[in-house]
Amino acid sequence: MPNATTPGNFNSGQDSVNLYSHDERPGSQKKARTASKKPPSVRPPHKKQPKNDASNNSATVPDEGDPKPNALAHVSFFSAIGLILLYVFLSFSSPIGVILALSLPVIAIATGIIALPQIKKYHEMGKHLAIFGICIGALAFALAILALIYVNQSRPN
Repeated sequence: MPNATTPGNFNSGQDSVNLYSHDERPGSQKKARTASKKPPSVRPPHKKQPKNDASNNSATVPDEGDPKPNALAHVSFFSAIGLILLYVFLSFSSPIGVILALSLPVIAIATGIIALPQIKKYHEMGKHLAIFGICIGALAFALAILALIYVNQSRPN
C-alpha cells in the first residue's frame, strides 16, 4: 500500500504532508500536492446573551469591539458650542440672536437629558459630552433669561 495520507489528515512526524501520491493520480509524474502542517484556526466560543424575560430586565449588549458614540450626546455638545459662539459673536438686540439664545439651550438640555439614559442602557460613549451640553445649556438659558429681563427693563416706556 502506498504511503499517502488522505486530505485533512496530518502525519505528526513530518513538516509537510503528501496529500496525494503519484500512484493515486493518473497521468501525474512525481507531482504531489503538499500542505504545511498548521493546526486549523480555532474560533473563540460565542458568548450567549441572557434572554429578556419578566425576571431579567437588563438590556442585551452586543459583544462587538468598542462602544459606539451616542448621537444625541453629540447634538447636545455641539448645541452648547453653538451657544458659546452665539454669546461671543452675536448680540441679543437682533431677533435671530434672541431666538437662538432661547432655542439652543433647550435643544442642548433636552438632548443631553435624553442621551444619558441611552448611554447607560446601551453602554455607549458620550456621557461627558451630554453632561457638558446640559450644564452649558442650563447656564446659557439662565443668562438668556437675565439678558431679556435686563433689556426689557432698560427700554423706556
